[in-house]
Amino acid sequence: MVKKTNVEPGRIKCPACQSEVSADGKTMFKRSEHLIDLEGSEGDLEKIEQEVKKLEEKLKAANDEITKLKARPEPQAATVPKEGEKSGGKSRVGRIW
Repeated sequence: MVKKTNVEPGRIKCPACQSEVSADGKTMFKRSEHLIDLEGSEGDLEKIEQEVKKLEEKLKAANDEITKLKARPEPQAATVPKEGEKSGGKSRVGRIW
């Protein structure tokens, strides 16, 4: 036979918000400062998420640009004519013999 009592369920401290709640989680006895701070920071979270989205788009654009630049052929270095090979390979210096 089960005895019914009018005993209030025990109070526990919520591990997430540190508020004092009933053991069954249905009743909040005391709101913690931590919970109040969490509730106030909801708008900040949305702003941060928007900033992250913008930064992710910039990163994607930069990565696409890098991919395009890597795909382009590299320009060939200009060849420097060796001494005595100016204009057709003929030497401008006159030889005595």
